[in-house]
Amino acid sequence: MSPDVPGLVQDSTNLATIATKGDTVEIVTSQRSAIESSKIAAARMVATVCRLAGFETENTGSYPGWKPEPNSDIVKKCQSVHEEVFGHPAELIAMHAGLECGVIGEKYPGMQMVSFGPTIVGPHSPAERVEIPSVQGFWKYLKAVLEKI
Repeated sequence: MSPDVPGLVQDSTNLATIATKGDTVEIVTSQRSAIESSKIAAARMVATVCRLAGFETENTGSYPGWKPEPNSDIVKKCQSVHEEVFGHPAELIAMHAGLECGVIGEKYPGMQMVSFGPTIVGPHSPAERVEIPSVQGFWKYLKAVLEKI
């Protein structure tokens, strides 16, 4: 859990795939965090548990962390536009997901960013889906944000 936002998961590990190749079993996991050092610590913990169980481990590519800046000018602008479009400020939620913002932010440090979209249910699962009614509101909001920046 995040110490800053009650109920928010700051770090996570998921079982991505299990595959067999002859007499070898390959297990792939993915660690995510808004804080890069926390993500690395989670990956080390998973590797340690796997080594204790007799597995060889290898750490390969990952998404960089992204720490949102809720007081940035772009967030304030998006909040203002959300209030104009929907009559109330947007609910700000910090997520630990592997967002493109982490990839872009790693290449362009200091760039102001926000991430928003329609409502996704069951992400990264066979039951993943978008709530269709949320797409229309997202599109209306996106157009309004682009007109104001």
